[in-house]
Amino acid sequence: MRSIFFSTLAILIFAHCAKKDDFAEQDDILIRNYLQNNQISNYQRDDESGLYWFYTRLAPTERKIEPYHTVELDYRAQLLDSTIIYDWGRPQRVKLSAAIVGWQLGLLYFTRTSAGTLLVPSRLAYGNEGLSPNIPPNTIIKFDVDIIELHPHF
Repeated sequence: MRSIFFSTLAILIFAHCAKKDDFAEQDDILIRNYLQNNQISNYQRDDESGLYWFYTRLAPTERKIEPYHTVELDYRAQLLDSTIIYDWGRPQRVKLSAAIVGWQLGLLYFTRTSAGTLLVPSRLAYGNEGLSPNIPPNTIIKFDVDIIELHPHF
């Protein structure tokens, strides 16, 4: 009986992991297609997470974003089909440690006063739960970000 339990548990874990990998591969294909269809070639990719980003304005001499920062930024969130999810139209302050994983990882590639786009795979955004009603489960999110300031300033 114990061996049946552990065998069943192993199968369930394997199936769960396989499902995650399927979405990782699917997300990567969708992001690559998006980049190709929009003729974006200046992108970069984090191989470990599958996160993509590209800059529209790079300020390499400015201060790098660190995990402890609260980031003041303008941003717009969209689905890959250009459906707008968020567009505040004014700067927001986001404590990086409380943000989605995609921001925790992706914004570290940016500096104060830089701007660009993060293409966040679903597992680094809102995962298989989504965020009702605007973000369906397993959805890639495109974030256009314009970094204004980092807090604390020290």
